[in-house]
Amino acid sequence: MRAIDSDALKEYIKKTDLTAVERGALLQAISNMPTLTPPNEPLTLKELREMDDEPVWCCPKNDSAKGSWMIVGPNGCENITSFAIYDDYGTGWLAYRRPPEVSP
Repeated sequence: MRAIDSDALKEYIKKTDLTAVERGALLQAISNMPTLTPPNEPLTLKELREMDDEPVWCCPKNDSAKGSWMIVGPNGCENITSFAIYDDYGTGWLAYRRPPEVSP
């Protein structure tokens, strides 16, 4: 199966000469198609530092399932119970844009 950019395809369909019913059916079909989950690679330290005040999933380096949401700050990431400093990034902890996917 080949991935498509559904947003671009939807915009293209809206500009065609199709009837409203045909456009609606196509747009509905596209919305119901399965999606591909983008990779969830650890953020680089550079990416992390550029995300000031944004939430990230932080976890011990060897166990991404035991993480928690934290807010990026000037010296690291923190939440109400924890703090992770940039000096330990990559050796003690990692940050992701979202929690790891759980296989069924």
